[in-house]
Amino acid sequence: MKKENIMNSIESNEKNDLIELTTNTLISTLPYIGGSLNCIISFYQQKRHRERLIVFIRELYNDLKDRIDKIEYDKIENDDFIDIFENTLCEVIKNRHESKRKALRNIILNTITNKNFSFDESEYLVKIVIDLPIKHLFVLHELFFVNFTRNYSENAEKTINTIGQKLNCSIEEIFEIVKDLENENLSIGLTTNYTSRGNRGGLIMPDIQSYLTEKGLKLLKIITNDT
Repeated sequence: MKKENIMNSIESNEKNDLIELTTNTLISTLPYIGGSLNCIISFYQQKRHRERLIVFIRELYNDLKDRIDKIEYDKIENDDFIDIFENTLCEVIKNRHESKRKALRNIILNTITNKNFSFDESEYLVKIVIDLPIKHLFVLHELFFVNFTRNYSENAEKTINTIGQKLNCSIEEIFEIVKDLENENLSIGLTTNYTSRGNRGGLIMPDIQSYLTEKGLKLLKIITNDT
């Protein structure tokens, strides 16, 4: 056997041992997911897939260690949870964006530990994270930190300009991204107040205290694990 083949074989065995060790650690905490986890592991053999899988399992276990007393065992020992877990884990393995993989992991974490976080909500937020482009998630995050002033149109203009500079995007692109977020009912008021700047007329929404809707705020808190 050639030297490179021997080395590849050793590396593969080491990787498999690491996956098995990491998996067994998580299964010891959540025994009910064992069958699903092992099935998915046996299906995905590519190196990049396995590396993503290891990170997901390790980080989920580390997060759960701090919330052992909050694990809803009655909730997760349910076929609905297994369906969500399997589908989300497959999306994690296939997704090339680390920030999205982390967001999906946090949705699973909250599904496990938050009794008021329903399976329907979990599935819905997973779909949003998968469907939204990375830039949209970044903009959503930035909208949370906006400091409001009494000049609502000026505030809107400053917000779009600032986010555009951070993302190195044009004002037009950021405006369209925010419109998408508003269409998804994740954001509110920014495009309306922006188009009213400079006495251009039109509607103004002066009473809003956040550019995030309740739905947008909940998504952001879940995917950033700020609950």
